[in-house]
Amino acid sequence: DPMLLAEVGRSLLRCGHVDSAQLELERALRLGDQVFGAGRPWPGRAAVLHGLGSAHGMNSETDRAIQLFREALQAEPGGGPNEAATRFLLARSLAETGDERGALDELERAVNSGLWVSDQLLKGSAFDDLQDHPRFLTIKERMAKNAPN
Repeated sequence: DPMLLAEVGRSLLRCGHVDSAQLELERALRLGDQVFGAGRPWPGRAAVLHGLGSAHGMNSETDRAIQLFREALQAEPGGGPNEAATRFLLARSLAETGDERGALDELERAVNSGLWVSDQLLKGSAFDDLQDHPRFLTIKERMAKNAPN
């Protein structure tokens, strides 16, 4: 069952076992594509791609993470439960590669999808070069409106 493998992979990721998580998530993706048809949408595919993108990002494989986050967004057109988080992680990965415009575009889309993260998460090294950018400051203000009450 691809979803069972995906859950194992996400659990390993939460526990910090990134390499093992990556292997399980890759197995989940292969199995899901085999069962439902390669490249075709299937329930949970976007979540598996999101998890794989996270694992590659944690392993400093930023280009692969970007590719996987984009695939995750394509796997669930119109948004899904992970859209805002996927867009945030994509923005962070783009910022890490120096693509400030792409990072700001995705961060803005994430906020439009309801993203709220603490200021602490926005102070990581990925967003250091954007801290004083006028567009970044506007996005932070808009994001504050999404904060839980």
